Amino acid sequence: MTRFFLSPALEVLVASYGGVGTTFLSQEIERDRCVNDPRDMDGYKHCPVPLIFGSPKLKVIYVIGNPILAVASLFGRGFHADQSGKLQYSRFRRRFIDPKLTLEEYGKGGRDLFLFNEHFEAWTRTHVFYPTLVLKYDAIYDSLAQIREFLNLPKDFLTNFPTQK
Repeated sequence: MTRFFLSPALEVLVASYGGVGTTFLSQEIERDRCVNDPRDMDGYKHCPVPLIFGSPKLKVIYVIGNPILAVASLFGRGFHADQSGKLQYSRFRRRFIDPKLTLEEYGKGGRDLFLFNEHFEAWTRTHVFYPTLVLKYDAIYDSLAQIREFLNLPKDFLTNFPTQK
């Protein structure tokens, strides 16, 4: 269940529309900083728009990826129905993707039922309340020094980060 206000103890918010490695990145950052729950138990990771009340020191990392691969990941893990609801702004009129819908059927529909574009716009252009670093999933490993500098992480963040597979 998403809260309306961010915890003031939160130092880093790692967010995305899903299926692009936010869990993995959050788990690495949480060794050194207070970060939102990597499993999204706090409901912050995939909010449709950034929440506004938190620590003035909060920094955001917003991860994007190829939407086609993100959709394949969400369907492949069976998260598509729940994720479609998380990404909608209205809490009262959500339209969840049918859990029985297959990836092939979704693709034939030709519409973005996850509202990826709206999510991206909200987090990167419309509602930017905190310093925000936008990262491409494919470039996370190439951006480790930038992540370290942005979050003022210790030097061992780079050496302790898991090797790319």
